[in-house]
Amino acid sequence: MTAFFVPAEPNLDWSSPQGLTTTALRNYLLAVANPYLHPIGHSVVSLHCPRSQRERTIWAAVTGGSNRGDLERLLFDGLGAGILLMEFDGRLQEGDEAKEVVSRRVWNGKARWIRAEISDEACVRAISYYRFFKTNRVYRRFRADYRPLNGNGSGCAGFVLSFFEVIGVSFDYKDFSREIRIPLNLFSTSSRRVSVWSLMLSSRAREWSRAGEESVMLSIIDPSEVYKWIGNHSDFTKGENFLSGIEKSGVNIDARDVPLPDISAFPIFTENHIENLDAE
Repeated sequence: MTAFFVPAEPNLDWSSPQGLTTTALRNYLLAVANPYLHPIGHSVVSLHCPRSQRERTIWAAVTGGSNRGDLERLLFDGLGAGILLMEFDGRLQEGDEAKEVVSRRVWNGKARWIRAEISDEACVRAISYYRFFKTNRVYRRFRADYRPLNGNGSGCAGFVLSFFEVIGVSFDYKDFSREIRIPLNLFSTSSRRVSVWSLMLSSRAREWSRAGEESVMLSIIDPSEVYKWIGNHSDFTKGENFLSGIEKSGVNIDARDVPLPDISAFPIFTENHIENLDAE
């Protein structure tokens, strides 16, 4: 099983609301002209499971909206910082569409991976989980901070990393996350509209929330942070690349002996799901 992570292209400036808004707007403008770019980063999972009686190979990713639609929302909807907490109508990318996200990027180092060697039982569970995720359309509720196994929807990196969680492979998510406190007065209300220009130009947007100020906490798994973490912990594997024989950056994990977790620990599953998830 392999998870691929693509950083924001170009990098986002998370140092302040102003910096984030300005660089996000730049990235979306570039991406409308060049759909190959991913303005806020992206994540893809790949899995081959020979023992599965149904689907045996998957390439999948989750995305919300479109580059043009997100740009129009940012420019014209007047949501202020609320766009960071907006729930989008998500879409599942499968097969060649998902594979294309990383295929060219592996060649130039713009995609890094976490690859886990897993047991047959873990592989079957991961495939079954994917089938559950797809059948129940969990991807339709897309938000940056959503994690599928919590039962509230999905973000792109949260989706990919949930495959590791459901088979018992754990990470310190602090290494992958960004936590920011957004000043409450940067959100639009029914009586006050905060435009994108306010987020870019107002003096209050030059920093995140000050001590004691009313704020909203946002904690997201950021593909760019996972990409960075992989670069700091990578193996360089020659001749084993899924597409080529060149050396690229990735982390390899032997998880064949990791016990499967009790599926009832995950809020997303009901008793009926628990009984059937590992059944083929």
